[in-house]
Amino acid sequence: MQSQSVLELRAGPLILIFDPSNAFIRYIRWGGQELVRAIYGAVRDHNWATIPSAVTNLKTQVRNDSFQITFDVLCREGEVDYFWRGTIRGEMSGKVSYIFDGEARSKFKRNRIGLCVLHPMEDCSGRACAIEHVDGSREIGRFPKTISPEQPFFDIRAIEYGQVQVRCEGETFEMEDQRNWGDASFKTYSTPQRLPKPAAVRVGQKVRHEVTVTLSEEPRVVIADRPKFACPIIGERVDLDLSSADFAIRLEQAARSKRPLHIAFTFSNDRELKQLASATKRIRPKVAAWLVYNKHETCTSAKSIRAAEKALKSKAPFAGGTREWFVDLNRQRPSKDYPAMLVYGATPHIHQPDFTTMIENIAGLAYAPESAKQFSDKPVIVSPITLSAPNVPWAVALISRLAQTGNVHSLTFAEPVDLRLGDFEPKYVLATQSSHPLLAQALAMVDAKGRRKTLVSNFTDAALTVSINAKEHTLAPRSVSLPGA
Repeated sequence: MQSQSVLELRAGPLILIFDPSNAFIRYIRWGGQELVRAIYGAVRDHNWATIPSAVTNLKTQVRNDSFQITFDVLCREGEVDYFWRGTIRGEMSGKVSYIFDGEARSKFKRNRIGLCVLHPMEDCSGRACAIEHVDGSREIGRFPKTISPEQPFFDIRAIEYGQVQVRCEGETFEMEDQRNWGDASFKTYSTPQRLPKPAAVRVGQKVRHEVTVTLSEEPRVVIADRPKFACPIIGERVDLDLSSADFAIRLEQAARSKRPLHIAFTFSNDRELKQLASATKRIRPKVAAWLVYNKHETCTSAKSIRAAEKALKSKAPFAGGTREWFVDLNRQRPSKDYPAMLVYGATPHIHQPDFTTMIENIAGLAYAPESAKQFSDKPVIVSPITLSAPNVPWAVALISRLAQTGNVHSLTFAEPVDLRLGDFEPKYVLATQSSHPLLAQALAMVDAKGRRKTLVSNFTDAALTVSINAKEHTLAPRSVSLPGA
C-alpha cells in the first residue's frame, strides 16, 4: 500500500494516533496525560525475530469523537506465512478496543503471536495498580520503580491504574519490565514465558485477542484478594503526667474502658517510673502499648525507653518518639538498634482546616509510616490523631491507607471514632485502590474466621455511584456505606 500519514483520533475525551504503516495505535492520552504508550500486533518466530507486517485493505470511519478502523496484515518471511485482520474502535464514552484475528497459512514455530500493550515508563514507574487475574482474583501492586529482572505480574486479565483499565482477552497475559532492554515502557503480552517455546504452529491455527482500554470518569474501587495486612489496633489513649499527684486516678478511670489502652506517660526521673509501676500493678489496666515520653527530650531516647521497660516489666510493647508530628522523628532519626516502636502524632488540618484539605492529606499521612522503614525495622504507632471534629468517613479511609503501608502497629484518635463493627473483630485489611481517592475510598477487613466486611466512604455532598469490583453501588452523601448490607 502507499505510504500514509498517521491519523489523530478521538474516543470521547481520549486522544490517540494510528500508524497505518504498521497498525500501531500510540499515545492514548487523556487531558495531556499518557495512559497507554502503544497497542500492536506481533508475530515472532522461534528466534524472537519480529516478522515484518504488510498492512493492506485499510478502511477508516473517523468522526469527531469516535472511529472505526479495519485492515489486513500479512506477515511473511522464511517459513512464516501468517495473516491477521485488525479492527480498532473508539467510542465517545472513552473506550478503545483493538481486535487481532489471525490465522496461520504455513507451518512454523513461534515464540509469540498476538497483541502487546505498552505502558508508559515515566507515568507508570512506581505507580499503584490493580491486577485482575485470569482466575477472577484481584491483586494490588505497583509498577516497579527500579528495573525489575523478573515479570512484575503474571496471569493478567486486566490491569487498572489511575482512571484507566486495560483488559486483555483471548489468552493469558503477563508483564515484563522493558527497561531491561532499554525500552521506555512496561509490556503486557502473551504467551506466558513459563510455557514451553518455541511452540509449533499448524496451518489454519487461529489466534484471537482483544485489548480494551476504558477510561472511567466515575469512581471505581478495587478490593483485592491480596495482599492483606495486619489490621492496626485502634486503641484508646490516656495521657498521664507522672509528676501530677492524680495520675493514678486517671489511670484507674481509663482502666474501666473495654477498648485496648495506649498509656502515654511523661516522666522525668526513675522515682516517677516506680510510682507508675506500683499503680499499674494495683489497677491492672488492659494495655495495648506504652507510649513513653521524657519531659526533657524532644524525642524519646533509647535510655528513657530502657528505663521504662526496666521499671514496668510489662509484656505490652513500648513505643518512643514525639507527641508532635513525624518531622521530629525524621530530623532526629533513632539508631537502628532503638529498642522500641516509634510513635508520633498527626493533625491533618494543621495548615488548612477545610474538609477537602483533610481528604487530600490522607495520602500524605500514609507516607510517614513508609518513610519510617528507612530508619527503623519496627512498626509505628500514630497517636494521637487530632481532628477538628470527629469524621467517620475520613477515619475509615485513613485506617485503610495506614494499614496498607504494612508498617502501622496501632493508632488512636483524640476523639473516639465508632466504626459500628459490632462483634466483628478485624484481623486483616485487604489492599484496595480507588480511581478517585478524593471522592471515595474503602476499608476492606477480614476477621479470624475469614468473614469480610467492607466500609466505603463517600466524601462528597451528593449521592455517589461507585463501581466496587465492577458492581455499582450508590453511596449516600458524606457517609460510610456497607455495600451489600
